[in-house]
Amino acid sequence: MTIEYSQSLLASISSQNPDINAAIAKVNEYSDMAKTGSITYAEMAELVADVQRQVNIQSNMAELDSMEKLNTAINTLILIAKTV
Repeated sequence: MTIEYSQSLLASISSQNPDINAAIAKVNEYSDMAKTGSITYAEMAELVADVQRQVNIQSNMAELDSMEKLNTAINTLILIAKTV
């Protein structure tokens, strides 16, 4: 798996929930920052894990599919960061 894979998952999420859309934007931003070297992969992992915790607190069962994709993308990024 790659950062690009996670970002394509994020791009495939269609949500009316502004919290999820904000989380997607943040995770994409952190992913881009890690790819360009603005932050380390470890920092990215910490930041996206924080986004995940925030979103999980705000989660809504009606958005389960979007939440699952978001969590998959975030978990992939964390895994990538740990293997770099």
